[in-house]
Amino acid sequence: MPHLSIALIGPVEVTLGGAPVNSFDYAKVRALLAYLAAEPQREHARDALAELLWPEQPGAAGRNSLRRALASLRAAIGDAQAEPPFLLATRETLQLNPRGDCAADAARFAELVAACERHPHADPAACSDCAARWAEAAQLYRGPFLDGALPRDCPEFEGWALARREWFEQHALAAMAALAEHHAARGEPGPALRYARRQIEIDPWREPAHRQAMRALAALGQRSAAIAQYEQSRRRLRADLGVEPEPATAALYERIRAGELGLSEAPAPAAPPARSLPTEPPPAAAPRPPQAATLIGREADLDELAALLADPECRLLTLLGPGGIGKTRLARALADRLAPRFADGLTWAPLAALAGPGELAGAIAQALGCSLDRAPDPRAALIEFLRARQALLLLDNFEHLVEGAPLLADLIAHAPGVTLLVTSRERLYLQAEWLFDVAGLACPPADASPAAAAESAAVRLLLARARQVRRQPALPDDELRALAQIARLVEGMPLALELAAAASRDRSFAGVADALARSLDLLSGAFRDLPERHRSMRAALEHSWRLLNQADQLLLARLSVFRGGLSAEAAQAVAGADAPALGRLADKSLLRAGRGDRYEIHELIRQFAAEQLGAAGLAEAAHTAHLAYMVGLAERSEAELLGEDQERWLALIEREHDNMRAALRWGIDHGRLEQGARAAAALWRFWWMRGHLREGLAWLDELLAWPAEISPATRARAAKGAGSLANQQGDYPRALIYQRQSLALQRELGDQFGIANALGSLARVLRNLGDHAQARAMHEQGLAIHEQIGNQRGISLALDGLAELAYSQGDYARARELYARSLAMHRERNDQHSIAIASVNLSEIAFIQGDIAAAEAGARAGLATFRELGNTNGIAAALQLLGQVAQRRGDLAAARARYAEATALLRQRGHIAALTSALVGVARLAADLGQHARAARLCGAAEALCSQTRSSLGQLDMLLRDQAADAARAALGPAAYADEAAAGAALTADQAAAEALLV
Repeated sequence: MPHLSIALIGPVEVTLGGAPVNSFDYAKVRALLAYLAAEPQREHARDALAELLWPEQPGAAGRNSLRRALASLRAAIGDAQAEPPFLLATRETLQLNPRGDCAADAARFAELVAACERHPHADPAACSDCAARWAEAAQLYRGPFLDGALPRDCPEFEGWALARREWFEQHALAAMAALAEHHAARGEPGPALRYARRQIEIDPWREPAHRQAMRALAALGQRSAAIAQYEQSRRRLRADLGVEPEPATAALYERIRAGELGLSEAPAPAAPPARSLPTEPPPAAAPRPPQAATLIGREADLDELAALLADPECRLLTLLGPGGIGKTRLARALADRLAPRFADGLTWAPLAALAGPGELAGAIAQALGCSLDRAPDPRAALIEFLRARQALLLLDNFEHLVEGAPLLADLIAHAPGVTLLVTSRERLYLQAEWLFDVAGLACPPADASPAAAAESAAVRLLLARARQVRRQPALPDDELRALAQIARLVEGMPLALELAAAASRDRSFAGVADALARSLDLLSGAFRDLPERHRSMRAALEHSWRLLNQADQLLLARLSVFRGGLSAEAAQAVAGADAPALGRLADKSLLRAGRGDRYEIHELIRQFAAEQLGAAGLAEAAHTAHLAYMVGLAERSEAELLGEDQERWLALIEREHDNMRAALRWGIDHGRLEQGARAAAALWRFWWMRGHLREGLAWLDELLAWPAEISPATRARAAKGAGSLANQQGDYPRALIYQRQSLALQRELGDQFGIANALGSLARVLRNLGDHAQARAMHEQGLAIHEQIGNQRGISLALDGLAELAYSQGDYARARELYARSLAMHRERNDQHSIAIASVNLSEIAFIQGDIAAAEAGARAGLATFRELGNTNGIAAALQLLGQVAQRRGDLAAARARYAEATALLRQRGHIAALTSALVGVARLAADLGQHARAARLCGAAEALCSQTRSSLGQLDMLLRDQAADAARAALGPAAYADEAAAGAALTADQAAAEALLV
């Protein structure tokens, strides 16, 4: 049977038979497995587990949640098929089966620690048995315990996990410290340095580890690096803790600086064999790389690279990335920094002009000033020449010579003092190779303010290079936003940024951004001091393109139809790409491997590949395949978003959202309207749950404008989605039109399921418009049909609709009864989204009826779920209720914070109906704070927005509005109140939100 492996020390990873287990339904299933695996020695009472992980669900509710989580866990790990089972479960207890074929790193780590603590020895550094245990423990430690896997709103579980996290960290540090001493005592400074550096990565202020690193570097003969290690430690201690290094650290530094500690304290290396020097004067060596221009935004990269090359085991480091990403400039700056570490200094070997691998040894020799003309074996002669040297070789532009990479392996093997720094668009595939992926400079996010955008690395480089070609007074905000757009369009690629800056000499930055969005050809220049392949982005990309074989060229072209990344499954379905082919493109820096099975393609590479796709006459076929795949994925998600796996599917569709947008745009523009409408009709619930209301409605509006091109069944579904999004957005007149269209089409089709759903959707709009009688009649008709056809989810949603109607009419007892019935049904299906909605609605009723504790508990539970699902409207509703709870308790600071978060979120998303509700809550808070004029303006704004949308406030909102208005009117007087309310009524929704954020 497959072995179950559970890794908890670091990011949680679970494998079954060597394959990753990724099908956990939600965070608490992982937390349950983690707790059982970390505490395998005892049985755990179910009640205790339920209280630990579901503290907000007392009694039976918590046990039910535990039961569902256990079922999900068993399904994920295949417990039913395991013999013996991985889990032992009784009616009262749970335990990880000690006889099952499963293992957890946390349990093994604890065993190793206990074994070392039980093992008596006079000299710990000399104990090889404990050293082996320490090494295994250090290997098991991949980072903080349960890194990134702590569930929300579980304070006791979090407390337990954080205590365990501290325990593992301290014992891992102790093991690494012991290993560093062990290897130092054996005259092995390389491993000693590695374990010292691992401690510093975990605890940067750990002075004993800094001293171990200093001693190891000195023993390796790297005195300047040992001194730099001390300076790094001193700066960190001063900056972060405001203290100086310990006397022992300072004393060690003085000894190293004075030359009292160094290679003499390490075992003497074996003398290298004698080498023959050239008998003739060597040819002129290649010039030292010129000092690179000031690097912008690469400070962290330089520090990371310098730390890598300080490790004695890192002697062949490849800077990997596409053309124009800045590999050479970064390598030159790094080489300049590191050259003093090497007795024979730095040698730069430019390789771009070489015709093939056969010329490689000669080019390196020429750069070194060594002639190989008379050597019978040039490779052997080069190795002999370097055997006893302490040198750093920078081999620049290696991508077309990868077949000659074995020469570098030979140099590493036979010249122990030589370190190789390589720049390449393709990895070398050598065992000794360390890889560093060079990425674009950091770009400002789309929502960054102009001032914040100007501080990003990519924009700083743009501005610095633009100053060389144009006068640059203070830039207005629109130009700063254009700079940020340019940076994002080229994804921070330095060459593209410099070419864009050059293009700004005769046009505004907004003009550059506009032209760049349409074509690569803007990114060309006449820099005579650049290689030909870097004088335009097209030239750089063509150089990479020519290095591909025909099959990989065709594959990259087909992949250009993707936007925002691609999964391996999608690449296979759309472009016929298997895993090895995707790996080849990634190894050539034309794809970037992301998380899981996902890949990303740089936008400029994608644009170039798309041009090749069009030139080959294959664009329509590739886009057709892409559209078909995205339609299928959208339609698969429609049902999944209603079930237990909705969190995973929401995240999946969010990852593919750019691809969905691209497929919809192409489908509409090329007359594939039926497919586009099918996708949009399936996506409306995703758009609703994730708060993309305006965008989703815009797509559906555009598609439904072509009724003759879309089948009645698809139109009915699309109209229902459009009506639901419009309703959620507060555009009730448009929602009414669409929902009536949907109902009429479903009746023409005779689809009972569709009719029942359309009745419920139309009833919700009518309720919002105040037509309660007709809304109730439609809900009851829909409920009868759902009961007749046995649609349990439809029944629960119809009950929700009737509950909402009762609540809006003040019949709280009826509303509670109906919500309770629907909530039970939602829980049976584990529909987290519907559970959260019902919980928050019940909490509002509890608040109105004075049960503040119940209101807070339900709102917190709903907020946690909405955050997991990314539902912005739900997050805002729960935050508003928690704000009202805090306000009722007199905690006005907490109320302000919750209202502010909700208002900012709704303002950003443009959710007018939900924003109206937020405004009255903030108005009530403003009145409590004595800001009566602002309270009056917010009341006026809320009433005006209701009038514009032909909607009415809910029961709780009306109560808050009346309280705020009464308090403001009493403080200001009727006339002044009326003036302020009129001023608020004149505000737009965005202006009203801005006013609310000032409270």
